[in-house]
Amino acid sequence: MRRFPFLVLAIGQVLLSASAGWCQDAAGSSDGVQGYVALGAGLLPDYEGASKYVVVPYFDGQANLGNYFLRFDGSFKANIIDDENFHAGPLIGYRMGRGDVYDGAIARMQHIRYSVTDGGFVEYEHLAQDPRSGERLTLSVADGNINYQSGLEVTLAAMVHRPLTFIDEGLIAAMEIDTSFGDGKFMQTSFGVSGADALASGFPVYRAGSGAELTSISLSLDQYLSPKWSVGVRMRYARLLGDAEESPVTRIAGSPDQLFGAVVVGYVL
Repeated sequence: MRRFPFLVLAIGQVLLSASAGWCQDAAGSSDGVQGYVALGAGLLPDYEGASKYVVVPYFDGQANLGNYFLRFDGSFKANIIDDENFHAGPLIGYRMGRGDVYDGAIARMQHIRYSVTDGGFVEYEHLAQDPRSGERLTLSVADGNINYQSGLEVTLAAMVHRPLTFIDEGLIAAMEIDTSFGDGKFMQTSFGVSGADALASGFPVYRAGSGAELTSISLSLDQYLSPKWSVGVRMRYARLLGDAEESPVTRIAGSPDQLFGAVVVGYVL
């Protein structure tokens, strides 16, 4: 089993812009730092491709100073472009390792250490006059090269958020669709089976090549109880693709269908 007592959850593309938009609308304008933070608990696959789940802490948030921002949505992204619509800047993230997981065969394979990723992102965002409504398209590139060489991942994500005023003025929904691609190192790290791994686990030797890793759809719901406090849920379904789907790590020991869910409490800064 994985043990990450202080884990900040990285699930890829967590949806928080809708909440941030409501914050701006409800809390009013300010010349200082504005933002939003959500804390909670969630269920995450024990490892990438697993069919069993573990409980983990959850966090997402954003801090804005004018058009500049620092956002955590699976990685920390810092926008350094002073523009309302176009954003770009560096990112830094965290990839969990794989060690003492529930599945005995996987646990006997060579353990994968955690890695810290760095890279960058570019995006276009449109907000309506009511900032609770908007759309965003983000392209991010992350290379795992600190502590452990875990490879390069490229993710394209499209998100839309809207207030559900026909239900409640404070209820906001956001939906995102994303697709991720990995280079050979990335895919082999998570889904490959070396000769030594085959002897230890009983799986056939498997070489995972570069290509599409997964596609996913995410839903975020936030119910604001006041201009400062909210409660919400985060849900995500991902389908592993290509070599990630066909790997023995997935097909024999796990599942290509990956789920995530969390409950959160939010606060406007």
